[in-house]
Amino acid sequence: MKRIKVDLKEIEWVIKDLIIYKYGVTDHVFIDNLADAEHVNENTLDWINPRKENAQNIAEASVARVLLVGNNVVYTDEMRKQGKTLLVVTDPYVAIAKIGNSFFVKNEAPTIHPTAIINPKAQI
Repeated sequence: MKRIKVDLKEIEWVIKDLIIYKYGVTDHVFIDNLADAEHVNENTLDWINPRKENAQNIAEASVARVLLVGNNVVYTDEMRKQGKTLLVVTDPYVAIAKIGNSFFVKNEAPTIHPTAIINPKAQI
């Protein structure tokens, strides 16, 4: 997964059809990675699985400043004090997939391998 600096406004645009509400600061906020739960840092865009019974606790304990959450996570005073931004979305899994594919996956142009054997009658 490539590492780049992405403005939160760009991320919001990619998932605009999924956003229910935004809490916290959204201007001049950048993220630079997606990571598994064990490698999250403050610049990670973290997502909380809404099916987790302890989703609220996971969100509050995350070191990430920007979180994608379902509507089962509440923006608390503690989160505000920590400077966290919550993007409440209809489906955090779909949102993180869209963001990952838009910004963090290296998309290579399709090619035909030089050793491929192609039928002379094939139309490419």
